Amino acid sequence: MIPEQRANHGKLHVHQPERHVAPETESIRAERLQRPEDGALTDLAYILSGTYFTHGLQDAADALFAEVHRSNMSKLDENGRPIYREDGKVLKSARFSEPDLRVICTGVTTNG
Repeated sequence: MIPEQRANHGKLHVHQPERHVAPETESIRAERLQRPEDGALTDLAYILSGTYFTHGLQDAADALFAEVHRSNMSKLDENGRPIYREDGKVLKSARFSEPDLRVICTGVTTNG
């Protein structure tokens, strides 16, 4: 991708994300994921992948996701179950640890 294309691609993902994500999230809210052929979930993944690419993080994406997943799973209690607040939000257990994304991003050259 030439620099001008990368700059325009970045504007798509960074400056107007709601324009590109809103239709897909609405499809998910409407439970249209029962029809995977409508592409809503895949469109979200495409937008997310493009955003990683725009910022030069495509090679770190899997490791970043894994670290956030690890952190989210540390919210579970000692029996591996979520702790819920009255409104359904999952609370952090005493086992919780923040994700350390700096370690993964060290040495990554970004395009942003």
